[in-house]
Amino acid sequence: MESVLQKKIGNSDMASEEQKSLDKSVLVELEKLWTETKDRDKLKSSISQICQRTFSTSENPYLTVIFLVENCEDLRAGKTVSLSFTVMREFEKWAKDNGSQFEHLLNNGLKLKAFRLVTTFHMLLFDPVVKSFCLRHSGNDYFVPYVKAFISQGKDKEAATVASKLNLQSHFGIEEIIVPLLLQDKVNIIENYVFRDKQQQENVVALLDRMCDRSFDLEDLLSKSGISRSKIKRDKLHPKVLSKLAIRLMKLYQIPPELCPNICNARSLGGLKFLMYKRYIEQSLTGEIWNELVEGAVTTDFLKEQLIDLLIGYNEVAEAVKWARYYNIDYEKLPEHLRDTMADAEYSSPEAESADWDSECYSEKEVEDAAYYSLDFPEENIIFVDNRRDFLQHIREISQPGNIIGMDAEWRPSFGASTPQRMALFQLATQNVIILLDMLALTERLTAEDWKQFAVTVFASDHVLKLGYGFGSDLQMLVKKIPSMQEPLLGTKRMVDLQTLHARIEKSMPKERVPDFSGMEENDSDDDKVVEDSGSASAAPCSEKSYTVIKTFKTEERGLSDLVRQCLGKPLNKSQQMSDWERRPLRPAQITYAALDAYVLLEVYQVLTSKITAYGLKVNPEPNIPIGNVKGSKKSRQQRKQDHVREKQKELAPQTAEHQDQTAREGHSTATPRPAITPDFQKTK
Repeated sequence: MESVLQKKIGNSDMASEEQKSLDKSVLVELEKLWTETKDRDKLKSSISQICQRTFSTSENPYLTVIFLVENCEDLRAGKTVSLSFTVMREFEKWAKDNGSQFEHLLNNGLKLKAFRLVTTFHMLLFDPVVKSFCLRHSGNDYFVPYVKAFISQGKDKEAATVASKLNLQSHFGIEEIIVPLLLQDKVNIIENYVFRDKQQQENVVALLDRMCDRSFDLEDLLSKSGISRSKIKRDKLHPKVLSKLAIRLMKLYQIPPELCPNICNARSLGGLKFLMYKRYIEQSLTGEIWNELVEGAVTTDFLKEQLIDLLIGYNEVAEAVKWARYYNIDYEKLPEHLRDTMADAEYSSPEAESADWDSECYSEKEVEDAAYYSLDFPEENIIFVDNRRDFLQHIREISQPGNIIGMDAEWRPSFGASTPQRMALFQLATQNVIILLDMLALTERLTAEDWKQFAVTVFASDHVLKLGYGFGSDLQMLVKKIPSMQEPLLGTKRMVDLQTLHARIEKSMPKERVPDFSGMEENDSDDDKVVEDSGSASAAPCSEKSYTVIKTFKTEERGLSDLVRQCLGKPLNKSQQMSDWERRPLRPAQITYAALDAYVLLEVYQVLTSKITAYGLKVNPEPNIPIGNVKGSKKSRQQRKQDHVREKQKELAPQTAEHQDQTAREGHSTATPRPAITPDFQKTK
């Protein structure tokens, strides 16, 4: 093979006898230094000086470095702590600064000679050789036969490494390199192989999707691969394992779900089954939330049919008919008894029924008055912000010195979807106003400088106190989605996590403690609560007044909801938590929920600080949130790797100027003005 290639690319240059003699003397000097010098810093400096001088004075520095490396005694050791590796690294540094002056001496023959040297004896030298000998260039397909030789020898790792670093992936089919690596569970090598090639990335994910299809013949793939059965990792070829890998790679390489119909349908079906459980077993989804989540989850014809089958399995025939009509499912695809039901009666659309979903269920007002803590705040002071002008105005107002700001965020539940989650709403509450930032709109309409100033004037300000509950994840989401906020967020001041503050208060309380401020009796755990028609809760027996029995969910309160119960007497109603926060306009119930989640932090903080004073506790009322939560210092290894890949892809992508519409920047819209969102604040005072 070598002789054929040499005829195609020509013979390599040969060094003169004088140069050979000089190179030999340099090698002797380097070997002596390497074996006799004990001071590592001195050794490194001496070798660097000798190498830099030798390469700069050589007739052909490329021939010289090949001679030096090829004749180092430790070449075959394959270690980074070796003279051969050190010399090649020095040449890489030299070539970076001086290579342009000698590039006329570098031909394909020399490139091939260096390539064969390192791939035969020392693959750790491959990176510096690729860079210093410029092996990654257009028309370097004369290396393809060597990669194919690796494949035929079963050296899949070497084949993938060489092909990816020389950008030769297009010369190989998926079954030649990717399949053997996948069968041997060498996922990291696969990721490196497809790193710079979008087509190969899509090929890998599409392969994983095919392997997750129930009709896929795995045994046929194994037999055709030629991989020894002892090397195949069968436990890593289960559809569940492959599905998780595919979803991770889809997120990593930003591959659209359309390329993975089998996996996306399976995961979406799992999410749909979870919704069924929440609705019919746990009974924690109200009609409005159920409707919007189903509409968001059912995105394909396959899922529409599965929705009907699942509803029939729960014996929810009327519900199945409703959705069959809503999605206009082919009449012939429906079960016979469902067709008969549809022929007998007319059913309304999901929207028509959402106002009165289950007549036997309690009303939201009754539950809120009887069992949950409610928002007592002027409706007109809850402001939904989705443009730049209003954003700048209200941020300026709430960041006035002396303010205390409660903060929270909402995003749509993913149910295992392949697309990454994004923050949909960010809430900021003071005693006088509650601001709901539409993050979906504002991320398109605000500049990077706008976001940076927001972080500076609010988070990095020591003139305003900020309150959150378990807020570290929200800060990480902000940094991830809006990088310009990272630097000022690292300088966050006076950001109090009420979860941390509460824990410190509990730890500092005396052993003989007074009951918490909730005023709730410990034995008050009945599922049914008796409530006066006037709306006030009562434990007294029924008298002449009229009472209503309201059914409440028997669920364990935890997190912020439990803290609110301890401090303010009742837990939060979390029924809206799992709703679709990306739908616009938001429902009044969502507005109320989001506003309360931020505002209640102000009330809880007042109770906690009062508790510190009442008991004379030595607790700092402003324990600053750990800055590590903002940095994301505890990121998983995989998350750091994904971030690194995305950054590299940005560097490789063509730089295109992105100009946002000036009208959008100023917050004006040519669309019809949206109606004001009015929360439902009907309460019994």
